[in-house]
Amino acid sequence: MNENNFRLSNFGKLQEHYATEKYRNIRKKALIRDENKCQICNKDAEEVHHLTYENFPDEKLEDLQSLCSKCHSEITYKERLERINKKS
Repeated sequence: MNENNFRLSNFGKLQEHYATEKYRNIRKKALIRDENKCQICNKDAEEVHHLTYENFPDEKLEDLQSLCSKCHSEITYKERLERINKKS
């Protein structure tokens, strides 16, 4: 299953997982590792993006990337477009 389909089919599980202490801790570690900077534009990072869901729900630090809201939205939008284009 590709990453986008995983996100769609597991949305409820993702939301529950994001609320766990385990995820909050690894999310915090990713932000610290990346010095709270967006890894694309170097602005302040508020969000953490999954580079892969391969290890979900046991994400590894290298599975995550700190991003600002704008860059995270752009990446998510591009991923959705790719998914739509593959269906066409």
